[in-house]
Amino acid sequence: MNLLSLNVDEIVEKGRKGLITVAIHGLDIGGLILSAVFLKAGFMVIGVDRDSGRVIRLNQGILPKPYPSELAPIFRKYVAEEKFRATINHIWASENSDVSIVMIPPEVKKTRSGFDVNLKNFLNVVKDVGKGMNAGNLIVIASSVPPGTTIKIVKPILEHLSGLRVEYDFALGFYAEKASEGPSLNSFMSQRHLISGFGAKSLRAFYGIFKAVFGENILALEDITLAETMNILFKTYKDVLYAYVNSLVSYMRNIGVNINLVAEYFPEIYGLEIPKPTATAFSPNAFKETYILMKELEKQNMNYEILRSARETNEKIIDKIVELLAEAITKIGKEPKNIRIAILGDAVKENSSDPRGSLTKIIVRELLGAGIRKENIVVHDPFVIEDEELKVKLTVNLNQAVKDADIILTLIPHKVYSEVTVSALKAMSGKEKVVIVDVANILRRDAIPLGLSYVGLGTPWYEA
Repeated sequence: MNLLSLNVDEIVEKGRKGLITVAIHGLDIGGLILSAVFLKAGFMVIGVDRDSGRVIRLNQGILPKPYPSELAPIFRKYVAEEKFRATINHIWASENSDVSIVMIPPEVKKTRSGFDVNLKNFLNVVKDVGKGMNAGNLIVIASSVPPGTTIKIVKPILEHLSGLRVEYDFALGFYAEKASEGPSLNSFMSQRHLISGFGAKSLRAFYGIFKAVFGENILALEDITLAETMNILFKTYKDVLYAYVNSLVSYMRNIGVNINLVAEYFPEIYGLEIPKPTATAFSPNAFKETYILMKELEKQNMNYEILRSARETNEKIIDKIVELLAEAITKIGKEPKNIRIAILGDAVKENSSDPRGSLTKIIVRELLGAGIRKENIVVHDPFVIEDEELKVKLTVNLNQAVKDADIILTLIPHKVYSEVTVSALKAMSGKEKVVIVDVANILRRDAIPLGLSYVGLGTPWYEA
């Protein structure tokens, strides 16, 4: 179908009638969520992933783990209706689709001299898309790439391999993808979606495709490099902001000030939002954009000390957690081998079902190294059903996880934990003496009962 020849309303109508096929190149959490919303809107969808086992399961209507539970019935329905199919062949998917959305992230690797940002896998997929694309197609880059990548690198590759010209024969755009952030489908749908096109025709085609899915909840920019830059700066800004509060956690505890109260009152008094300290900001994989921006600044011999310092601060938050756990073990007053610990949260971030690269595995290793027995560590997560890398017991039953625990550690700020009080957790434990280390800063701190010690990330100790 020649999307360049259609107006916005025609594209919306054809998309919702299932006359337009979208290929999603990359089926991690973000790709699965984006596939689901396109299917629900009426489109035909081809999912592409290099993992052949994942592709086979998807074609049977079985989602790869981990995945948001709300996606399972969607994929079962549309696989049965033959509206979704998966393949490992990027060229075939490009040949048989009208829209190709590339969601392959750059690889960031630490080296002896610093770090490296590698676009090889991303560009290999772009080349395959170029080999298979047809006249009238829309190609969308939905990966966090260095500003200028879509125009300076992707465009020439596509034009060379296809023999087609952007704006004349095919449309090209950039999408600041949010699906991999792991929100629910409803919250993802309600967000504003940032898109951009190479020219007026590309932007019109792109707008029509996304309007069919997200309605008017779209911000369309004419400058692709601006959109790429906004995507990088938004995620880098979050990293720097988390580093600001994470750098203060020890200081706040030492002076006896609860940083969570600072975060609560700041907007009311000063009109400024600051986040609570969070351990989830440690992950290099979750903040690849910071490394991308540092590498771009490095290429131009520009200073990136603020970004480097922010990334180091957030990665070192693990040390602060280990310090708090050491204090908690001391307060319990038992030999480490006799201490039972419940850890709340195994996902990589709040309200996500993806445990890959999560902080929990690192903390479990630290506890084992400190002499805590493997059988005395239980991890709870309401969203994660299975995690082969965890190596200790995992449960979705909070009571089961906390029962007989001497120390209760919250790591991931799942919303469900915000409904739990510290006194209720102590009661669930059944122990006379309990220490709660609320790294997630998520629990409701009601009256501290006798025998309970509580500390948050950036709070003083509270004891009764």
